Amino acid sequence: MKNHIKPYLLLFLLFFSAQGFGYSVDADGIVQPMQPFRLVNDFANMLSNEEQQQLETKLLDYNDSTSTQIYIVTIDSLNDYAVEDYALRLGRSWAIGQKEKDNGVLILLSKSDRKVDIEIGYGLESYISDYDTKHIIDELIIPAFKDSNYYTGLDNATNNLIYLAQGTYTNENTTTESDTTKPISTIWIILFIILVIYLMYKFPIATRIAFLLLSSGGSSRGSSRGFGGGGGGSFGGGGSSGSW
Repeated sequence: MKNHIKPYLLLFLLFFSAQGFGYSVDADGIVQPMQPFRLVNDFANMLSNEEQQQLETKLLDYNDSTSTQIYIVTIDSLNDYAVEDYALRLGRSWAIGQKEKDNGVLILLSKSDRKVDIEIGYGLESYISDYDTKHIIDELIIPAFKDSNYYTGLDNATNNLIYLAQGTYTNENTTTESDTTKPISTIWIILFIILVIYLMYKFPIATRIAFLLLSSGGSSRGSSRGFGGGGGGSFGGGGSSGSW
């Protein structure tokens, strides 16, 4: 009996270990960042893996050169929150932006509510106005989203935000917080790979079932080159929202 149970215990161990690379919500129902940290957090599966990676690479390059963080977060539902309230809570909870700079931007999308919100950190409010964010939403995001072209809308929106914030900040640190967190993430990934190899060797059928379950779960949780998250989180409500 025990010999029959053991493979399925390992199956659940594999499944929940992989989920550790996913996400959770806090006591207020606000989604928490993916692990390892990413700038593109597509919880609602609105983007393909390739589209996620293209946006991630662009925004990570921008973060590396300027220290300004532009986050994209998609969720399935606001769960009775107003989109502006949810976005503010998320921005503060995730500490988006750099410490003492508060140079963070959040683009939040709620799939079932069909709502979008852009929040601007205190450190960028002098450069990216409410008028700017309203223009981005009304002219770039909503028309594309109405045709289900989510990537196009987000790509154009982030390009415009990068243009508006041009010259505001530079990354003065040669060793960033992300550099210190990368070895920890790498160790966990290596241990996970070793676990998968072991289970594939010992219990090939159970392991295949686990991967089928995981593959049905949605988007990629790919590497973000050791991005270490934020340290700011001061948002005063600067930005705009809209519906598509």
